[in-house]
Amino acid sequence: MAGFGARLRRTIVLLLATLLATTSLAGCSETKVTSAELSLPVIDGSVLALLDPGAERPPGTTSLAGALAAALPAAEVVETPTHDEQDARVRAAADAGVAILLVQAIDAERIGSALSAAAKTDMLVVAVGVIPHDFGSIDLFIGWDEFSAGEQEVAAFARAVGIEEGRTKYLELLAGDESDLGARARFHGALFALKAFTEQGTLSVKSGRTSFETAAVDPGDVAAARKALGTTYAVTYPRHELQGVIIPTDDLAPMVRELADEHDQPAPLLMSSGASAAGITELMAGTLLTTMYRDPATLAGRIADAVTTLQAGDPVTVNPQGSRRNRLKRKPALLVPPVLVSADNAAAVLADNPELAPLTKA
Repeated sequence: MAGFGARLRRTIVLLLATLLATTSLAGCSETKVTSAELSLPVIDGSVLALLDPGAERPPGTTSLAGALAAALPAAEVVETPTHDEQDARVRAAADAGVAILLVQAIDAERIGSALSAAAKTDMLVVAVGVIPHDFGSIDLFIGWDEFSAGEQEVAAFARAVGIEEGRTKYLELLAGDESDLGARARFHGALFALKAFTEQGTLSVKSGRTSFETAAVDPGDVAAARKALGTTYAVTYPRHELQGVIIPTDDLAPMVRELADEHDQPAPLLMSSGASAAGITELMAGTLLTTMYRDPATLAGRIADAVTTLQAGDPVTVNPQGSRRNRLKRKPALLVPPVLVSADNAAAVLADNPELAPLTKA
């Protein structure tokens, strides 16, 4: 049967783009396809999920493996601690009678060859949570809509600083790691939301660091991030005030405030990507404007719904525009927007989180 599934995947039917809508966010509007039905053939067999036990998640949340095992009890959910083990399990899945293979890549840059081998079988190959760098062999991606995260951050900043005609407010972006496709999508979402404001002259990235390559920093390398932003302060803001910085992790917030103080500037508004205990504490204290909350249980529910729908022979609903924006080109995707958390909504968003909810009441 090898190759039959691959042939079927090449004849996937996008039934009909069902909705055209004009969406406006942060001053940006465009007409886009927001919904389409996608039919994917599924053979008889089991569901196997190979997940990364080390994937980042907010404190107080269940791992994607635990959440998916609860949401999809008939599936075999396996945490593969190394790339080599995951690679081997992917290659052996078809011979084990797997019909739907779910893979959260441990190494997004190296998993491509194993996925290519899986694509030559009848299995449906679904990447979850992490976009593989070579995603041509996957049939579907289910993960976070990082482009929308960037849009939400700029919208929140614009509301906070107040947009005034004839007056420019300044924002800088520290993106995530250069190899992180999710961070790249988030960065481009922020730039898209900024476009209308920059054309009006009301918001500006004064440093000109508007390519991902120039804005990318390793979130774990505080010294490198400090050097990059310190140079920006010294060269670009000797006379102007920097009002906001988008950062890839809550952990960089203290460093940004220290640099602002060293350059005799007020602390800028900070929009961060990954909710942490320290970040929620800062959020409630007013030293962090927003952070992003990605609950694995939310993603697991979306994955379980899609698998159940496909097993029933029914089409799933995808967003072609969202796929393109998140750099998946024409590859279909089910995308879940991360939740923007601010001091105003933190208590409601985190109400069921045993570790973070108490911090919203401090």
